[in-house]
Amino acid sequence: MPPHDQRAALVKGWNRAADGWARQQLAFDRAAAPVASRLVDLAELEPGMKVLELASGLGDTGLVAAAKVGPNGSVVLSDAAPKMLERLRDRTKGAGNIEVKELFAEGLRFDTAAVDAVLCRWGYMLLLDPHAALQETRRVLAPGGRVSLAAWTVHTDNPWTGATLQALADRGLQGDPTRPGPHMFAWADPATIVEALDGAGFFDARVEQVDMTFDFGSFDDWWDARLDLSPDFAARIAEISPEERDELTEELEREVEPWRQADGSLRFPGRTNVAVAEV
Repeated sequence: MPPHDQRAALVKGWNRAADGWARQQLAFDRAAAPVASRLVDLAELEPGMKVLELASGLGDTGLVAAAKVGPNGSVVLSDAAPKMLERLRDRTKGAGNIEVKELFAEGLRFDTAAVDAVLCRWGYMLLLDPHAALQETRRVLAPGGRVSLAAWTVHTDNPWTGATLQALADRGLQGDPTRPGPHMFAWADPATIVEALDGAGFFDARVEQVDMTFDFGSFDDWWDARLDLSPDFAARIAEISPEERDELTEELEREVEPWRQADGSLRFPGRTNVAVAEV
């Protein structure tokens, strides 16, 4: 598939996922709050700064940044999917220091040295050309500016999604999580992140890990969240027969049993890399 068609397919998928992300917004915000906080801390945001967030999704990281830079600062929340942008605009209505823009990370419509910091939570590893995106990120950063990003660690650290991989692979519905990107775990190795940042011309790249917890009231709640949050996953499940879906969910109920709590809820650990580098 030509790059233009691949990009269009990615945008179409995230447009399909926008309503699902809105349904999961509060639960996902709670789980990901430590990551948003750490990304903002690593960026060393101060009142009055100009911030750009790439692949904002529903903007919870950007909202933390907006509170940090205050009314004299500004935050641009961006995404490539128009439906996600609609949700972003609804969520940030009335916020005086937030602007929402449609942007492709590989070709930013920003002046050179226009912002003080760029944030990107779980975005770069999903891009068709992360190197171009990081070069653009570097271009729009002012001297001394910082990029802070998050990228998931290995699938075994993240059973809230990784627990599905073997069952899906057995049915030809899932690729190898260690394959080259773009995909969720493509930047699991910290060395990959440092190499990407160094290759784009950044300095002093550093990577650490942040742990989090994903809580679901029941197996059905977890399954609904998996379908809501991943357009590719939902599309693959939609292709199999009702009988195959029943068989799959029965297998997955057994797979997630180690994380079941006494009240029947599920509590999964999660882990992500977070990184920072300077211009």
